[in-house]
Parts: sequence; C-alpha cells; structure tokens
Amino acid sequence: MSSKVIKFVEELGKITSKNDLHNMYYGVQGKPLRDNLVHYLIEMQKIKPTHLFLGEAAGPNGACRTGIPFTDEITLVTSPHRIGKFLIFQENYNLPFANEFAVSEQSSERVWNVFRNTGVLPLMWNAVPFYPHKKDNFYKIRTPRDGEEIRKYSSLINELLELFPAIKHFGAIGRKAQIGLVEALGFPPYIKHPSRSDTEFDTMTRNFLTEN
Repeated sequence: MSSKVIKFVEELGKITSKNDLHNMYYGVQGKPLRDNLVHYLIEMQKIKPTHLFLGEAAGPNGACRTGIPFTDEITLVTSPHRIGKFLIFQENYNLPFANEFAVSEQSSERVWNVFRNTGVLPLMWNAVPFYPHKKDNFYKIRTPRDGEEIRKYSSLINELLELFPAIKHFGAIGRKAQIGLVEALGFPPYIKHPSRSDTEFDTMTRNFLTEN
C-alpha cells in the first residue's frame, strides 16, 4: 500500500498554486512536506482508522507548515503521541519552516486534545488540501469556494478512502467540509468548527468519536 500512498502524494504535489491558493506540496520546495504526508498516511494505514475527520482547508500555521492536516509544528516537536493504544508520529518528520522556534495553531491544539481525551485516532484530511488566502496576500486567510475548490477537490477524498478501507464513520468540521463530504459521499455529517465554539466543538467531536 505504501506505493499507492506515494503515488497519491506525488500527484498532489503536481498541482500548481494560484495567486490565492497555495499548494505547499508543490515542486522541489514542497518535498519535505510531501515526505511528512507520506510518513503520516503510512503510519495511519498501520493503525487502520475507522473514522475520517475532514476539515475545510489547510491553515497557514498548521498543514501549510507541516503538510499534515490539523497538525502544527508544536505537535510534531513533541511527538510521538499516544492516542489510546496507538502511537503516532514515530517517523522522522521534517520541520522546514520552524527555524528558531516552532509555530502553534489553535485548531491543532484543540483537535489533538480531544483525540487524547477520547483515545480515538481518526484519519485527518481537508476538503481543500491547500491553503486558501486573499489574492496576492499570503497572510490573509479566506474561506474556500464551494464550486471551483470544495467540489473540485472532493474527488481526492474518494482517492484517499481507497487507501483506508476500514473507515466507516465520517465527520465534517465546518460547513465547507460538510459540502466536500456531500460531494464525495452523498451525506452531510457536521461538527461545529473550533473557531466558532470551543465547547460545542469538543462535545460534538467527542460524541462523533465515541458513539460510532
């Protein structure tokens, strides 16, 4: 299966960036993050997750810097992590942008806290696996567009799921991710985004991970 993971990630790295959508996996400069994603997906294949945890898009301080959805540099610096009976991030992951200090991301912190508290480790992905930002302003985050982005990249969800046949439960984090799941799978589970309500996010995520 590792060859299929490598092919999936390499194809992801061939998609060119736009002036308002950054593909951090692209080209020679994206190889460290492609390697990170390959390591992560292969580790998760060994774990055989039964849940998919789908976000809206990559964030500038999370996946954009590590290559792994909902995972910031602090999470990788302090790895490996034990979630229930599983260990994750045991490989030698790259931190190409950390330099003198690692950057944290609030969503990453909240997500990994819930995973630790429930002991359940889902596969993480984003409806748009790249970083959407304002036109010609890399540091201004924008919401991914339904048509040309969410629906366009929904096919990647199906390709990813072919690598993880044990996944039976699906949770969308935010309305845009919900659209992506509807496009890919035809049904709309939903968990409130952590930036909207910390308490509701924790409760809804805990229920999703433990009631299925």
